Amino acid sequence: MKAVIDLGTNSFKCAIARVDGGEPELVADFSLSCKLGADLAASGSIGPAAFERGLRTLEEMERICRREGVQQVLCVGAHTLREASNSRDFIGAVRSRFGWQVQVLSPEEEARLSWMASASLHRGEGRKLVTDCGGGSIEFTFGEGTRIDLQRSLPLGALLLTKSFLLSDPALPEQVAALRASVRSHLEAAFPGYPGLPIIGGGGGVCTMAAVSLGLSLYSAELVQGSWLSAEELKHQASLYQKLDLRGRRELPGMDPDRADIIHAGAVCLGEILAHFHAEGLLVSTLGLRHALLKGL
Repeated sequence: MKAVIDLGTNSFKCAIARVDGGEPELVADFSLSCKLGADLAASGSIGPAAFERGLRTLEEMERICRREGVQQVLCVGAHTLREASNSRDFIGAVRSRFGWQVQVLSPEEEARLSWMASASLHRGEGRKLVTDCGGGSIEFTFGEGTRIDLQRSLPLGALLLTKSFLLSDPALPEQVAALRASVRSHLEAAFPGYPGLPIIGGGGGVCTMAAVSLGLSLYSAELVQGSWLSAEELKHQASLYQKLDLRGRRELPGMDPDRADIIHAGAVCLGEILAHFHAEGLLVSTLGLRHALLKGL
């Protein structure tokens, strides 16, 4: 039994699988919120409280891995562990406490793994875009078939944007306007003149928005995987989140309570991405880099 743990900016994700040389047989796949990058925008580092939350979260994951008989654990980090000034301290603490090595992925590696996990969801011909929407960054990967043409990572993660722009609860109109302007500026600089493309979107926030769209009383990866999230639905959700405070957002059917504090920024950003690429919506993928990495263990 093997496991891959993705040390994200907003949450840690763990996929456990039986790997016997063929396709990995998924045994468990879960996410725990710890907001490791909560202080990154303000201080450039992992704050003391977030540091301890991260280690406590890994203690819980270690218990689950032990219960499932996991013999090999691969830990990977992305935006926060790339950017935080004290990331080496956190990586050292993980190694000391759990005996796990942490591999920090480059933006290109992160985008490539997201493509491997989700690109096949769209079976049509021609070029397409896979986006992996995290707490600290969003990876954009363009390609056709198994070929990747272009990869970009932009600092547009939902936790980072919330901490930078949406400082009231609910957010003020001028805060949302500043957020939209910043996202548009990043997209226009990175991807000028791009035509409409089929888009596949992954990440915990995207899956939560899909669950809200479906009105799920209990989250189901089977129902969310391959579902359609339209631009109109994203406009509706962004408008709804601006009217509700944190408690109100948490009570919405389909909402992950641990994502309710950052879901507004995520919905606004994703809506701007669809508008920039002239897309009417996107296909939702529940798969991420942890699933792609399992195949290599």
